[in-house]
Amino acid sequence: MKTMTKIHLILLLALIIAIIAAFAHPGAAVRIIPKEEAYYDCYDWSIKYNKENTEWGIVTMSDNRLFKGTSHMVNYRLASNGLQIHDGLYGIDYTIDDYRVAKKYFRFWRADEVPVRHYKFLRANAPQETQI
Repeated sequence: MKTMTKIHLILLLALIIAIIAAFAHPGAAVRIIPKEEAYYDCYDWSIKYNKENTEWGIVTMSDNRLFKGTSHMVNYRLASNGLQIHDGLYGIDYTIDDYRVAKKYFRFWRADEVPVRHYKFLRANAPQETQI
């Protein structure tokens, strides 16, 4: 055999071995890089805070009835003076005094639901929006 043919054969065998190894152990071929907090969005902060503070729920808020355009996900808990909000993205806490008459729409996520990051539209489930 010529030297070039031997080199081509060796390279082809090396490629075949690499492909077989990747399929046999996919984790060895792909390394998943953990997401850093510097790149978190409101979804990531809300999920993280909810896991660490189970007494806080997750709510998606929007100015649009079907949550089109810009919406924002935060953590909440009911307080005597309204809806207490923890916003992990902006690092602030505040209260919406009477959220039932606020000019916002709320999608409260139940504890047994997985909040949705991407959607075409959502339906509000705050008490004032049960007729939508």
